[in-house]
Amino acid sequence: MDGESTREAYLRGRLLGLNDLIKVLREAMEKTGENALSKSIVEHVSSEVEDLLREFKANAPKHEAEALEKIGEKHEELKKSIGKTSADQEDSGPEVKEQVKKADELMKSLLEVKGEGN
Repeated sequence: MDGESTREAYLRGRLLGLNDLIKVLREAMEKTGENALSKSIVEHVSSEVEDLLREFKANAPKHEAEALEKIGEKHEELKKSIGKTSADQEDSGPEVKEQVKKADELMKSLLEVKGEGN
């Protein structure tokens, strides 16, 4: 495996791991409704998505680059939403749930673009 293939495999592994984390987070939100933990995890996932987008865009063919650009725009919306929400507010539950949903959609979109979608 050459260096570029190894890097691509590493990035795909990170992407799949984050996707699994989002699935666990969604299940936890449905069971416990824990806002502070959920917001913290969404912030982490958002940071990782930002890094992955930057990495994927660097070597993406044109058709992938366009799709990644659209995902990047959706990611910016998620980041703005996260910045406006306080996890300690009792009424922040719906916003945090929406952020989890958006993060999940971002992961699915990234997986689809990278050919890992189900």
